Amino acid sequence: MEVNDPRVQLSLERTMLSWMRTGLTLMGFGFIVARFSIRPEMRTPEISLWIGLALVVLGVLVNLGASFQYSKNIKLLKNLKPISEEALPMGRILSFILAVIGIALVSYLVSF
Repeated sequence: MEVNDPRVQLSLERTMLSWMRTGLTLMGFGFIVARFSIRPEMRTPEISLWIGLALVVLGVLVNLGASFQYSKNIKLLKNLKPISEEALPMGRILSFILAVIGIALVSYLVSF
């Protein structure tokens, strides 16, 4: 496939929109966790607030990363350069951070 093939740009747009949906989902879920306690009988509801805020911030960072990666790749296409393999590994970064938040949440829920 050539560098100036329109399917490449459309594929980049679909990928960016997919990451933006992921970011919006994280922000929405974070809002729900922050607004409503994880457990109604919790002694420390501020834990829900911090976990929810972490998810909202993560969603914002995913959206910013998607926008940054998309604009970088479009510039490369306009200069007729191939897209490098060293692009931002957003999937691995997001998976790691979500795993850390998930482990924190599980350890908190088990402690009660």
